[in-house]
Amino acid sequence: MTPQGPEQLGEVADADAVEPPRVEVTYNILILPHSEIKKDDVKKRSGTSTILTLHLDEPYDTFKAQILCKIDKETSPATLSFDNYKAFFSIVRISPKPTALSDESDYKELIKRLKKTKEPIVTIYAQELTDVSKKVLVPMRSDSS
Repeated sequence: MTPQGPEQLGEVADADAVEPPRVEVTYNILILPHSEIKKDDVKKRSGTSTILTLHLDEPYDTFKAQILCKIDKETSPATLSFDNYKAFFSIVRISPKPTALSDESDYKELIKRLKKTKEPIVTIYAQELTDVSKKVLVPMRSDSS
């Protein structure tokens, strides 16, 4: 009796399986100070802009951590917490109105909508909820006696 491998059984060997390329998403992040919260239309608010590129299959916790890294780098808040911000997203021609991005289910909805686009580009609005104090850098004292 001849042993049958996956090819003889009509199956594809795992070594021959080719994984599809991972899709990259470009996130245009707009960090909005608390003073801009008075403007009704999120799109008319002004703030600090930055860009982040991640893969489409990144988990929500990774996405959140990377957004917080960008917020920390750009605005240096004294306390860094996603709870200090209200987040929205918009995708040109798919979801043009800012949509809430407050938890993992909202993130899954964002990913679902991004999968419908040829070029996954999204705008993330991170609105400060309170007037966040900034880190104060204290110069080191030199001991020159």
